[in-house]
Amino acid sequence: MRAWAASDCGLVRGHNEDAYLVLELGDGLACAVADGLGGMQSGEVAAALAVEVVREHLTRQLVRAPGRPLPAHPQAGGTLVDPPAGGALAEPMAGRAAGEVLRDAILAAHRRIGEAGRSRGAVMASTLTLGLLAPGRLEIAHVGDSRAYLFRPATGLRKLTRDHSRVGDLLWRGELTEAQARLHPQRHLLDQAVGTGELIRVDLLGGDLEPGDILLLCTDGLTAVVDSAEIARVLAEGDLSLAPGRLVEMANRRGGPDNVTVVVAEAHWEDTR
Repeated sequence: MRAWAASDCGLVRGHNEDAYLVLELGDGLACAVADGLGGMQSGEVAAALAVEVVREHLTRQLVRAPGRPLPAHPQAGGTLVDPPAGGALAEPMAGRAAGEVLRDAILAAHRRIGEAGRSRGAVMASTLTLGLLAPGRLEIAHVGDSRAYLFRPATGLRKLTRDHSRVGDLLWRGELTEAQARLHPQRHLLDQAVGTGELIRVDLLGGDLEPGDILLLCTDGLTAVVDSAEIARVLAEGDLSLAPGRLVEMANRRGGPDNVTVVVAEAHWEDTR
């Protein structure tokens, strides 16, 4: 498995409230994006806490041998994740479904952000979209309006997640186009976010993964100004190490209205059957 990522403040915001994570897990790889809500410093803190709790949880639950987690908040620009040095996915996959482990990671982040907010006397929240790639299998856990896409060269780009908002519901039902959703006055109003409220609903998705499949996670700073067809063209161009930076650059050329973060992970493994 290989992954690259880029994150940028954009051209309007004063600071970056996005965060991302790429974590080697033996023969698998986990990645996440988080988009902090709330303004001031709270959004930045919430997103950073979200990916840190995910890193802690997955390292504890999924790695048989000690993993080599990458820094949760590298600087903007492409970051290559080297092939794992050893170890293998523990058997989450053996005792519990991997999706349940991802869901528990998000619920742990929900509790920690909620506690941090209460200690600060502030409301803190973040989106959180998490992917786990293992040979033959992809798992997704998701809250908010960051997104996961799967690109398969033979079939193109497919949006996997549903934005947790009224506008997202309309888009999912086909009652709005992507272009209409990007202009909708309520597009920023989420009905689910990590860290706020007593209960959250975590969407879990799973499916087969084939060698050459590409998982893309992004915050809404990308999808607000770059459409699915454009994302697909960039992923199809071949050099994936450049894809996150190119997509961030495209968002900024269109005004960079928000923080933007992109993680691209490519599935590779040796088939020993």
